[in-house]
Amino acid sequence: MKYIITLFSLLTFCVSKTSAQSFEQQLLQNVMQTLPNSLEISYLIKDVGIEFHKDLLNPVSNAQFYRTPAQQALNLGVYSTDLGYINIYHENAKAKSQAFIHLTAVKRLADSLHSVDLFNFEIIQRLVLHSNQLDSLFAITNDIFAKLDKKFHEQKQPELSLLSLAGGWVESMYLTVSMDLEKPNKVLTHEIVSQKLILEQIEALLSFYDSKPYVHKMIMELKKLHKIFDQVKTTKQVTRKRADGTLVVEQQKEEIPMKVLKQIFQEVTVLRNQIIKPGN
Repeated sequence: MKYIITLFSLLTFCVSKTSAQSFEQQLLQNVMQTLPNSLEISYLIKDVGIEFHKDLLNPVSNAQFYRTPAQQALNLGVYSTDLGYINIYHENAKAKSQAFIHLTAVKRLADSLHSVDLFNFEIIQRLVLHSNQLDSLFAITNDIFAKLDKKFHEQKQPELSLLSLAGGWVESMYLTVSMDLEKPNKVLTHEIVSQKLILEQIEALLSFYDSKPYVHKMIMELKKLHKIFDQVKTTKQVTRKRADGTLVVEQQKEEIPMKVLKQIFQEVTVLRNQIIKPGN
């Protein structure tokens, strides 16, 4: 996981509309650079030896009931993350068939957001079929998000790309914490702890559109999760000298009590259920 220095202190200054938009774009780029791709998260989950769980996915049948642009954008992020998770289990027959089903949900929501022209579903479908081309699928999904962001800005709805980003992040958290509780693993735990920084940046991005009720609601829910993350203790990497004069580098230690991990899961689940609830 790559780390960056946050620029939230800049938010305390009075800035013009133009410079605020510039800062938003810079912050968005920073988040995109550090945000774990759904395929990356899924690789971590699979590598710890956890089987495919279809029951963790957002049912495709829900897609037809997302009527508002905010619902559609949030769940476009959710379904895209689910699709990344599904594709890692390509050797599983159930997962492979599920990939096509979830692809239809992504297409439905993209069409509802008048963005279906950004998706070349023939290419995506071909990449889904060929597991050895996951890197290409990763590149295409990143390119699609960039185009979505540009289109939403042109439509004067830039908050929709951020909601899509937030929806995908919440789903990634839901999958990761679910698996870590099922089969505790240091790699997954580290990934969860590192998400506090991403959470802060998503909150900062959404704050540009806090005047919109559905964005304000999302920010309030993320703040609840933030308070729980504040209980996670981390110690920085340090170098110490032994008695014989040799230097020893002690690795960063992360402490996340099971009680706190369960609280994170509970809050993420509440938020995720609000996002995927039909007609919410």
